[in-house]
Amino acid sequence: MNFTGLTNLKRRYAGQAGHLVNEFFVPVLRRAVRYDRQAGYFDSACLVLVAAGLAAFIQNIRRLPTPLSAPMRIITGATWTPDDVAAYRQGQTTLEARLNQTMLRHFEPSDEECVRLGLPKGWRPEADQIARYRFGALAWLVASGLLDIKIALPLDPSGNPYQPGRSGVKGG
Repeated sequence: MNFTGLTNLKRRYAGQAGHLVNEFFVPVLRRAVRYDRQAGYFDSACLVLVAAGLAAFIQNIRRLPTPLSAPMRIITGATWTPDDVAAYRQGQTTLEARLNQTMLRHFEPSDEECVRLGLPKGWRPEADQIARYRFGALAWLVASGLLDIKIALPLDPSGNPYQPGRSGVKGG
């Protein structure tokens, strides 16, 4: 895969986020086999925006003779919703269990795994399914070893992430 056919890419994108998504992220993800990014903001809603590109990205990875370890890596400073945190943790738990059983990647989760990750039976990593089931898709990406996220979350005194909009500073 290469990006030589993407002649409409700009050096800079300004304005509405939709232009960045449609003119950069989706076309680039459709051709990519590795995605590394530092993002000020990332959550499961981002998966909905780039679902078409992400589905093609997953297909590209499937075709590799040797799958990459965590082909999608993101460092973000976002404060996630409780549902995002729960989905990520569910994915981590499933990944740990899978690594203890086998090193094979599962691009098409079993019905049992779908249910465990909060997805409907028969779910597949296709654009409409990623967009429709974003929390389950996030959990599956992590569980399958396709996505590794490092999150800088502000923590409350008990070690739990603050809810969105909370700065962690008293009176803030």
